[in-house]
Amino acid sequence: NFPAKHHQDAFDMILKNNINTTLHAGEAFGPESIHQAIHTCGAHRIGHGTRLEESKDLLKYVNDHRIPLEGFEKYGFGDFPVVDMSAVAGSLGFRVGTVSTGDALDAQSCDMERLMEIQAIAKDMEAAAVAWVCEKAGVPFTALKVTTDLVDGEEPTEIEYSANLKFASERLSEAMFSLIHELKN
Repeated sequence: NFPAKHHQDAFDMILKNNINTTLHAGEAFGPESIHQAIHTCGAHRIGHGTRLEESKDLLKYVNDHRIPLEGFEKYGFGDFPVVDMSAVAGSLGFRVGTVSTGDALDAQSCDMERLMEIQAIAKDMEAAAVAWVCEKAGVPFTALKVTTDLVDGEEPTEIEYSANLKFASERLSEAMFSLIHELKN
């Protein structure tokens, strides 16, 4: 029970000198210590944060403001094996390529750099988790995706997503049936 706010003068000096700081918070003292580290002491990064999920509002704030949690800096990096579906995809007119992952609906410059680095054709927020589980379990994996919105397109993401959801859902349904038919033959 060592509240960071007891060292406010030190944190003020750090902030006034433009120094990034990581505070270890969110274990014994819970989410209140994370709140204090961010809002009172100006932390740019949280070490541990193991009890962050106990405060949904704070979790949303940390996510929305892209405050890194120590140990998760590279969670979205890695290559996961996929079943080679290029012949089937070609016969059905599907596009095949690398899909990147991310945790936000926008595209920061680091996201765009990563997309270009791996020559990704899309950014997806779900398939990487499934691919990771499949790799750990030794189960073959592939993903069939349709695009609902463009990252940082001309329209706001939520408007573009809503406008395209019905068409994308119908297209995905048709594609799934075509894929199943092709795999059975």
